Amino acid sequence: AFEPASLFDHYWDFDHVEDGQALDAVASDVTLSLSSPDALGPGVMGTAPTLQGAGSTIDSEGLRFDPSGDFSLSVWVQLSLVHSFDTVVSQAGENVSAFYLQKRSDDRWSFATFSQDDTGASPCVTSGSLQPKVGEWYHLAATREAATGEQRLYVDGMLLGRASCAAAPFAAKGELSVGRGTWDGQGADAINGSVDELGIASRVLSADEIVNLYRQGRPNASYYLFAYFVEVGQGRGDGLRLAYSHDGLYWGAIGESKVFMPPMVGGGSFRDPHVMRAPDGNYHLVFTTSCVPWAESNCVQDRGFGHAWSTDLVHWNDQVYIPVDLQIEHAWAPETIYDEATSQFMVYWSSPLNGQPHSIYYLLTKDFVDFGTPAVLYTQSGRNFIDATIRRQGDQYLMVLKDEADGQKNLRALASSALFGNGAWSDAPSAPLTGNYGAEGPSLLERDGQLFVYFDKYDEGAYGALRADESSALTDPKSWTDISGSVFFPGVRHGTPIEVPWDIFRAVALAAAE
Repeated sequence: AFEPASLFDHYWDFDHVEDGQALDAVASDVTLSLSSPDALGPGVMGTAPTLQGAGSTIDSEGLRFDPSGDFSLSVWVQLSLVHSFDTVVSQAGENVSAFYLQKRSDDRWSFATFSQDDTGASPCVTSGSLQPKVGEWYHLAATREAATGEQRLYVDGMLLGRASCAAAPFAAKGELSVGRGTWDGQGADAINGSVDELGIASRVLSADEIVNLYRQGRPNASYYLFAYFVEVGQGRGDGLRLAYSHDGLYWGAIGESKVFMPPMVGGGSFRDPHVMRAPDGNYHLVFTTSCVPWAESNCVQDRGFGHAWSTDLVHWNDQVYIPVDLQIEHAWAPETIYDEATSQFMVYWSSPLNGQPHSIYYLLTKDFVDFGTPAVLYTQSGRNFIDATIRRQGDQYLMVLKDEADGQKNLRALASSALFGNGAWSDAPSAPLTGNYGAEGPSLLERDGQLFVYFDKYDEGAYGALRADESSALTDPKSWTDISGSVFFPGVRHGTPIEVPWDIFRAVALAAAE
């Protein structure tokens, strides 16, 4: 069995508290003193101390830790209130702390170090893109390598940020403090919340050790990844990026927005990635390879799309450009769905044909090598639709797509008893699901009996979301609740959410840390 304490010089699980002292599972002569030893509640594993701001303290007894060398921290934290700064662990100097593992005023988990014991000094800050949510447990891990000056921040097993800091943290001689920091010689930035399973080591923990620590605290978690792109020069995307979430609402960019796969085919762009898991366990990725005509001068758009496949979302085969044998102007936002009835993949996308408005087209393939004849999947005379996404719901299929009509730019839904062929997708679309703002790039995810539609609020540079019960009438706008204020997608453009098993989550975590 995995023993977290074996990785550390000092480890407090907070399940063993005697006379107000939390016992160290590694060094028996080192304890943490709890100012409120009776304020214990449920933790990630066993019990955890509850902190109520400045009046609650947890400080080391007999530990003087030197942060100027190699070191690592690991802790679970749950905030019940969010302040401007919330410090989870720190090492006190006379004026400031040598390091702060905290939420800073930009509402990001961060790891900050000071090379001087001076409030006027500039910290070296490593931040992740994940915004903490009240009431959620998060696993935080921070590492610093003395030889290179590199410091890293991991959240829930994933590397979210790294920085190179030339100057080492000063050799603080004060206490290791849990739930607060030191500023201008006083206790500061105290948290309201709980902490659990605190470890500190005088070495750099590996990415494998850190993701296993997260797994130890959440053995039955659901793991969600989001494939997306970032718009770079002239409207192009520079490759596949991934974000993660354990609740499907708050997302963090993995590996400092690491590009897991750059574009290599077609027009050399990468937009609108769609990832699906095939019955054999392999993952298929399709994406737009075209340039954007209104963003790039002399843009010659692709009449096809890109494809790649992977066993783990990390190692990809050679990309292939798949041309469409139609006189279309371009092929935008391809997606893939597997048809169990015919054991085929259906790839579908939006295109204008012969100067007509956009319709949804499709191709069938069993192996992504040989393809059938392209055909129209959904069209309405005089209507302009793009960005379709499809999901099987019981004995029907649900499609959500963007209405491109002037003055609309919203999402609509329709249902079909057949995925393709005669009689499929013959209904008119629903009334708008989204409001009076630009919405595109819808994607669907089921979680705990609820269906989420994520979408790109491109005019606002943000992401939005709708939620409905799976059992409701999903083509009825009244079934959907706008929860855009409850999601957090920093810097994300049109992409795909997907639930993955632990081994895939772990593979991505290890690759992000390379």
